[in-house]
Amino acid sequence: TQDKIGQWTSQLQEAIKTGRLPGGEAAKVAGRLNFACCVHMGKEGRAFIIPVYRQAHEPYRRITTLLREALMWWCRYLQTVAPVWRPIDWAPRPHRVAWTDAASGTGILAAILWDGETLWYTRMACPAEVRRQWLPREDNYIGMLELMAVLLCVASFEEELRQSRATVYIVKYGVLGSILRASSRAVDTNLLIGKLWLQ
Repeated sequence: TQDKIGQWTSQLQEAIKTGRLPGGEAAKVAGRLNFACCVHMGKEGRAFIIPVYRQAHEPYRRITTLLREALMWWCRYLQTVAPVWRPIDWAPRPHRVAWTDAASGTGILAAILWDGETLWYTRMACPAEVRRQWLPREDNYIGMLELMAVLLCVASFEEELRQSRATVYIVKYGVLGSILRASSRAVDTNLLIGKLWLQ
């Protein structure tokens, strides 16, 4: 309801303003936002709840930069949210099949989409400046690159994927699991997954 949206937004804005969100309050906020995801958004906002859960379990005296960004995202969302109708659509949707892959050595990302008649293909090199922003890893960033390949697929074939049933084959099971959970413990991975679910 609008009353709850106003109350929740005010609480988030107060935390942003004061820089404080005690562990107990963070747990309540996380529960409310998780409820909002379930009834309104599906999985789209789950990545932005992770910093709130972290604050609930390992509270800092002042909110972290990631928590502040997550709270600001939720404030923007709650202030612009509109009622959502979810009608049951029995009309058959076209089936698309996609494959994504990445090369750790070169940073090349690639995706293929097939609709039974037409084959689409896209590829690009992940910019070095993007890779330098990721957290240090010992796997040559292959997991992050595989995730970026999925983002490339969704962004490149947005129109073809719209209103379709898509099956996407992803090489790394860890990446697939994080996408299905709509969140990840790794901060940089979590941010990318949040963007993916919002596309």
